[in-house]
Amino acid sequence: MMQLKNKVKIKVNSTIIGTIALILLVGIFGMVNSSFLASNNIGNILTDISPLLTMAIGVTFIIMIGSTDLSIGAVCSMSSVLFVRYAELLGPGAYLLVIVFGLFSGLIVGLLHTQFKVPSFIASLGIMSVWQSLSLVFSNNGTIQLNPKQWYLTDWMGSKFGLLPIVFLISIIVAMVYLFLQTRTSFGKKVFTIGANERSAVMSGIPCARTKVLIFSLAGACYAAAGIMFVTKLASGSPNLGDDFTLLAIAAVALGGTSLSGGRGSVINTLIGVAIAMVIRNGMTVTGVDGFWQKIVFGSIIIIAAYMTTDRSNKEQVIK
Repeated sequence: MMQLKNKVKIKVNSTIIGTIALILLVGIFGMVNSSFLASNNIGNILTDISPLLTMAIGVTFIIMIGSTDLSIGAVCSMSSVLFVRYAELLGPGAYLLVIVFGLFSGLIVGLLHTQFKVPSFIASLGIMSVWQSLSLVFSNNGTIQLNPKQWYLTDWMGSKFGLLPIVFLISIIVAMVYLFLQTRTSFGKKVFTIGANERSAVMSGIPCARTKVLIFSLAGACYAAAGIMFVTKLASGSPNLGDDFTLLAIAAVALGGTSLSGGRGSVINTLIGVAIAMVIRNGMTVTGVDGFWQKIVFGSIIIIAAYMTTDRSNKEQVIK
C-alpha cells in the first residue's frame, strides 16, 4: 500500500512540476521575443507538435516496459515516401498502406526482441538502417513532391476546426486512445507490471512476449501516422525528414517523467513533455538559437531526465 501511495505521489508531482515548467518556459520565451506568443506562432506550434506528439505517445509504452526504439524517425520518413509514392495509384488506400507498414515495422522489432532475444536497442537500430536505405531507394535519394491532383488526400488534415488544426486534434485522439489503454484496460496494467519487474510479470502469468510485440506494433503505426502528418504540412515525402525526431520524441517522453528504466510513466505526462520539448524547440528557433545547439540541448535533457527518472532500486524484487 505504501508503494502504491509513493507511485501516485511521484506521478502527481511530476505532472505538477512539468506543468509549472511549461508555464515558465512560455513566459520566458514570450518575454525574450513577443512574437513567440503571437497567434500565428501558437498555430504553428500546434501544427508542428502534432507529429512529434503522435510519435512520442507511441514510444511511451515502449519506454515504460524498459525498452527503447531507435526506428522512430526512419519509419516516419519511409512512411512519408510511401504515401507520396503510392497516393496516385491507391488514392485513400495510401493511408492503409502506410499504417500497415508501420504495424509491420513494429511487429518485426517486437519479434526480433522477444523471439530472437535481440536487445530492443539493437533490433530497432537494425530496422532503422533498413528503412533509411529503402526510403532512399523509393525516393530516388531525394525529396518527392505530392502530385497536386492528390492534395485532396491531405488538405482536410491541413484545415482547422475552429481555432485548432485538424492534424493536432488527430494527435490528441491518438493520445486519448493510449490514455484509455493505460488507465482503463488490463493491457495498461500489463505494461506497468512488465516495466516494473518482468520476472514477476512472467510468474504471474502475463504473456510478456505477446504484450511487447503489440506495444511495438502500435508504436510503429504511430510513427507511420506521423509521416502522413508531415506530408500534410510539406506536400512531399523525404527519406530524412524524421531523422531529428527520434531524439526529440525520446527527450519529450523523458521530460514527462517516464522512467527510461521502465515501470513508471504516464500518457498525460508525455503530453506535457511534448509541449515542453516543442516550446523549447520553437522558442530557441524564434530567439535565433543555432540548430546544432538545439541538438546539444535535447541531448543534455535526455541525460538529465534519465538520471532523474532511473530506478536504482533492486529490479529483481517482487512487486507487491
